[in-house]
Amino acid sequence: MGTKRVGLARTQALIQNLKRELTTTGLTMTNLRVDRLAQKFSAAAAPGASTQTITIAQLLTGILSDDPEGNATWTLPTAALAVAGVPGVAIGDCIDFAVVNDATTTVDEKITLAMGTGGTAVGLMVVDSQLVAGIRSAGSGMFRIRFTGVASGSAAYVCYRLA
Repeated sequence: MGTKRVGLARTQALIQNLKRELTTTGLTMTNLRVDRLAQKFSAAAAPGASTQTITIAQLLTGILSDDPEGNATWTLPTAALAVAGVPGVAIGDCIDFAVVNDATTTVDEKITLAMGTGGTAVGLMVVDSQLVAGIRSAGSGMFRIRFTGVASGSAAYVCYRLA
């Protein structure tokens, strides 16, 4: 068996031309290091005044913020639309998001979150205005959607009020 010497320039060229993606099936990785502490989101979604139907794209921004201009119901997407809007979603995957009630009057203008078909609510789904004394919240709420079914025809999620 012979040996072959490869110069530094050739070695650097070989390394730079390496394919930098892995295609695997059933891969388990442990002890991974994350170099970024911040996650990049799109700009906050402004669903609009009054009653609205929230899209999965709006939820994925992580923040729903608007002045409801009175009491409003914001209906989350159906479970089927939520599953379709998150590529590769699996049972147990979660989406965290905040709802900020930007009401500008001292009247308690509530935002009530309603679940789309296939969704179940756990906890208080009302976000009160921050401008009214003696109310339940400070004008915002944190929520988590946890997928409990992702197969076609049995898509489901549970939406939890976290704070």
